[in-house]
Amino acid sequence: MITNKTITNLALQEIHNNNQIAKNKAKDNFNFAMQNKNFALNYNNARSLQFELAKLEFENKDTKKIKEQLTKTYSELSNELKKLKLTPSQLKPQYFCKHCNDTGFVNGEQCECLKNKKFELILKQNNLDKNNLHSFSNVNFNIFDSKVLEQIKTIYKLANEFVELKNPKKHNFIMFGNTGVGKTYLSECMLESALNNNQYALLTTSFNLTEVLIKYHTANLEDKNEILEPYLTCDLLIIDDLGSEKVLNNITREYLYIILSERSKNNLKTVISTNLTPDAIMDVYDERIFSRIVNKHDNILVNFVGFDLRLKK
Repeated sequence: MITNKTITNLALQEIHNNNQIAKNKAKDNFNFAMQNKNFALNYNNARSLQFELAKLEFENKDTKKIKEQLTKTYSELSNELKKLKLTPSQLKPQYFCKHCNDTGFVNGEQCECLKNKKFELILKQNNLDKNNLHSFSNVNFNIFDSKVLEQIKTIYKLANEFVELKNPKKHNFIMFGNTGVGKTYLSECMLESALNNNQYALLTTSFNLTEVLIKYHTANLEDKNEILEPYLTCDLLIIDDLGSEKVLNNITREYLYIILSERSKNNLKTVISTNLTPDAIMDVYDERIFSRIVNKHDNILVNFVGFDLRLKK
């Protein structure tokens, strides 16, 4: 898993590559046109006339004649380009993004093209397909039992507000519930919303996170920070299916606590879904992790009820 800074740099690199490709294409077209004697003659003549026009305007002299000559020269240039099957616009860079000219920024702010490129790269890191990603805008509430529908809608409202940072005092969003009641679906909605709001968000299963923690535990000291940094610094971390992983001595509890503690200290948002009950969390992990997860003062706790939605589909 790579860091937000690395994601941004990779996205900028792709955008800047587009910038250079556009410039190179325009340069190649111009060099091709300049190989034509008539085009080159008219082009150089146009430049001389432009210089002469600027001089006359500065001296506040009559420019009518020089403008007529320029108009005629431009017309001849256009005709020569048509013979070469080129247009005037093809002699200028045709940037992929017309807003930022493939620089990634507009007035010092990240352009939408940069945000979208980061979105794509982060989804790739999460092994998700943008076209199949669930979102709050396309939730099908018809799959839920009518008896719990209002409760489910409230949970989705809380989740959306949590991701949009409308409740800054709450650090964690904890989802309890049996397998198949919609926790992973909601996790993807939260991920999609965060990415669309230009947040650096990561979604991982507890099983995959355990593999990362093992790698961190066995790594050389100089490599440790790089391994754990994305999970400590991303704007939103989603841990799906906590409790399904194998709990390893000196690894799982210790490093999970570090992640939760550091993120809370830095006011970073964490989402956890689990099939475990609060009592089971206390038994499987320890009191420190239990207090981080079940603390109602810092966390939003929601409980999914109902039968396995996958059976209903």
